[in-house]
Amino acid sequence: MLSSYICRQCRARLMPRATFSPNPRWQPRATFISLRPKQPAQSEAQAESHDESTLENSTDGLEVASKIRRVEFDPPSDPARDNLRDKRMEISKGSRTLRPGRYSGYIQDAEAYGSEEVASYPQVQYGDFEAAEPEGYSNHAAEDMQEDLESASQGQTTTRVPFDSLTPAVKMDKLLRKGRVDEAWSVFLQEFGSSDSAALSNPAQEDLILLQDGKIFAHLMKKITDHFCSSPETVRTPTRALFVLQQRGIAPRDFWAPTITTLTYQLLFTVSGMQENRSSDEILSELTSVWRLFYQCHGREEDPLESISTEWLSIPGENELSKFTGFEWENPVFTLRMQQFHPKYVGNPALGFSAITYFNLLDEVNKDVLQASDSVRQQATPFLRFLTRVLAGSKVKGITEYATWSNDFRRLSTDFQEALLGQIKSAPSEAMLAVNSGTAGRENISPEERAANLERSLYGKINSTMLSQEHTGKLVELWERVQGFYAPNNRHGNAPVIPSRLYNGFLTGFMALSVSSRAVEVWNHAVAHGVKPDIKTWTAMLYGCSRAKDLEGLNAMWGKLMKSGLEPDDYAWTAYVNGLMRVRQVNAGFAVMDDMGRRWIAAEKAINTPPKRGTNKKVPKVTVNPYTKPDIAVVNGAMTAIVALPKIHMKYELKKHYAQKLLQWAGNFSIKPDRRTYNTLVKLYIDGRDYTTSFKILRQMEKDGIKADGATYTMLIRSAFDNDKFANLTESEQLQRVMAIFNELETGGVKLEETIYAAIIDRLLKQYENFAAVKVIIEHMTARNLNISPHIYTSLITQYFRQTPPNIDAVDTLWQHLISTRRAQTDKILFDRIIEGYAHNNQIDRMMALLVRMTSHGKLPSYDTLTAIVTALGQVGEWERIHQLVRDVVQGTGVMQGIEGATGGRKGREFFFHVVVEKLGIDLTTIPGLDLGAETNAQLAGAHGSSPGAADEGGAQQSAEQSERDRQYDERQEAQRAWNEQINNESEQVLEPEIDGVGR
Repeated sequence: MLSSYICRQCRARLMPRATFSPNPRWQPRATFISLRPKQPAQSEAQAESHDESTLENSTDGLEVASKIRRVEFDPPSDPARDNLRDKRMEISKGSRTLRPGRYSGYIQDAEAYGSEEVASYPQVQYGDFEAAEPEGYSNHAAEDMQEDLESASQGQTTTRVPFDSLTPAVKMDKLLRKGRVDEAWSVFLQEFGSSDSAALSNPAQEDLILLQDGKIFAHLMKKITDHFCSSPETVRTPTRALFVLQQRGIAPRDFWAPTITTLTYQLLFTVSGMQENRSSDEILSELTSVWRLFYQCHGREEDPLESISTEWLSIPGENELSKFTGFEWENPVFTLRMQQFHPKYVGNPALGFSAITYFNLLDEVNKDVLQASDSVRQQATPFLRFLTRVLAGSKVKGITEYATWSNDFRRLSTDFQEALLGQIKSAPSEAMLAVNSGTAGRENISPEERAANLERSLYGKINSTMLSQEHTGKLVELWERVQGFYAPNNRHGNAPVIPSRLYNGFLTGFMALSVSSRAVEVWNHAVAHGVKPDIKTWTAMLYGCSRAKDLEGLNAMWGKLMKSGLEPDDYAWTAYVNGLMRVRQVNAGFAVMDDMGRRWIAAEKAINTPPKRGTNKKVPKVTVNPYTKPDIAVVNGAMTAIVALPKIHMKYELKKHYAQKLLQWAGNFSIKPDRRTYNTLVKLYIDGRDYTTSFKILRQMEKDGIKADGATYTMLIRSAFDNDKFANLTESEQLQRVMAIFNELETGGVKLEETIYAAIIDRLLKQYENFAAVKVIIEHMTARNLNISPHIYTSLITQYFRQTPPNIDAVDTLWQHLISTRRAQTDKILFDRIIEGYAHNNQIDRMMALLVRMTSHGKLPSYDTLTAIVTALGQVGEWERIHQLVRDVVQGTGVMQGIEGATGGRKGREFFFHVVVEKLGIDLTTIPGLDLGAETNAQLAGAHGSSPGAADEGGAQQSAEQSERDRQYDERQEAQRAWNEQINNESEQVLEPEIDGVGR
């Protein structure tokens, strides 16, 4: 049997009552509940009189008339309403008839059938947020009187209900409709004392739809905010109203943003001249107060809400804010950055729009637009400083889109809209400028200091990006930002030209990352903007090639420099010599140093030699030597590169020979060693286990009046471990000895640096596996506000892998802790070591997942790491994954997307393809979707290359060649292990050559 039919409109009207009824009454299934409420019972005489009157006026006699009851409260005496009442009495009894309802025949008391309609709630705009408002809402009493008049003319009688008998929500509803905000607020204070008050816990039927989702409270808040903005004499503020609502626990979550947005637009209307009900100073003060209360209620800190705080709670302090420079945020979206500091309230574009507008209006460029007193600006300073840090370098696309469809925004003049949108788009760059130029939170800073601070900060970001070996995208993003900072259309005008130091920094960075095309782009940009390349520019290119170990590029740059007519200075000579030594071109490096010395000596002789008789006297005599005199920087650059070479590439005895040769070369020019020279020599002899000579060097260093630094003590600590000074101690005694060293160094005025901690942790783990002592040492670091460097994490994870059996769970736990810790640092070496550890232990899924994460973080994997990956994949027969990885490496797609090339140079690339072709037996030409171009298997594999299956052709020659290739493979594996050990050596970073010509 089919169920009873209920039309869609009736169902819609039934839902509010059925869903939100606090005391549902169950009815028998056969009983039908009318969609229309019953009227009070009528007397028989009234019913008969009514029926007769209705039948007499009915046109067809088929319709049943009923009176329509209208409930209203009786307002104070009003002449207009009294006149309306008199007119209503003159109108004849209604002739309007109603067609019986579909189910009216089933009503037990059909004569009492009424027609009161359930209120419907259309959507109305409220500060660009949708809020429900009862149908028929009007702020004008005349419209209500007209409605009464129409009802009376249609024969409807009105039943007046005293105001005091109305339900609480309806009372507030009626008062707000009449614009009597103060009285509505009084009703609220009286009836809604808390979230469990009777008016909320057991509401009347008439209040249900008004209380649904807090509609009546949202409407109350809207009226209070509008009343504050339009009535200067109003003393009740939105801040006070918001606090009471929040304190009583009945504040709808969706009216904070509308209130803040309404005040923001009112401030814009005031400064643009559209409205002048209140001064901009008053509105800004109130907006600041609401923002402060917002963070008090929804910030990171819990607050009992006993009173409105006058402090900015949950806003980071100066020390925490100083760490945010715009480059550290994981999420670039401004609203999501803000939400980290108000986690109890979901951010949205409207809230972000208000925050950016607040930042823009208080910017120096708008000081003539917004007239704000010093006291109000002082109240806003903490929030403005916070917004500057969060906004720096963020993305605001969603906020600009919000503004374009906002009705209130479109009320502004076209010119004002364009100016406001322009400032919203440029706000992230302006905030970044303020942060990196040191002007955030500061006043009266000179333009010269601002420019100098900005240049110094940006150069530091360029250098750190290069040293962390991020992929091209990170440096490209920074390059685009710098162009924006110095763009001619910035809001302050008179944009300066990008300093040559920054150009040189980008040239070095892109060359170091082996992205010569980007370096050419920077070069052309500098030339187009009138920045002529000088010797510092050439030095930057040389230094980049040196870091990339690009011998071909290094020689090419040096040749172009010599042809340019510029004379290399000591930084250029140092960069070139250091680059040659890095790639083991030692003889070529000494030849360049000799050339440098000969040029200077020849010029000195020419100056000191008197002219011969009979020479042309018109030729002026040279009195100044135009060539660079050899100095200790060139010696240090060469010696540091030689000492840092892995043992597999150069034995200790040969390193010592070259070091002595360098010192002899320096003595020819009366060059005295400095602290860096002594530290490099100490490192050389400690690595060679010649502790007697190393301590002789230290005594000579002290005799020459050169004070030891952190690098010196780092090497001494490492030598103590190497000499087994900690071997016979228990774990607790080892910790006590280490803490004594720390106290001794601090007492002697030596600053404890991260490298000292890293060296001790590395040795305690590798030699003694003393994890307990390491934990205490890390706590000692954090107590001194020192960050846990990626090198320390690398030491910990490497030791977990070296345990028997490897502690994979500990690696996973430490890695999860690392990625979940805010502002934790990672670098490519850490990623490489974890991936290689997973590869050696056949953790294929973990290995591949981390490779994807590494490249998504913008870290360049080394070819050694890629070789370990394909080797592990080959052992488990994952040929399809190997094919995909080879395609990514060759074509720059997939995990290598956006990365110009892995680290390791040509030799590393050749060895990777040697393993793929020779050890795994894969013919590259058979890999689906791989386009080798003009390259072949042999060409990709370099000296190792040959076609797959060559060893199967038989013959002694092929077998010998295969054996040689296997030997080379084993040597390469040993070299990789040696390099892994060397790369973890903290003192190598300390002794990095001082050849930074860009930063001079």
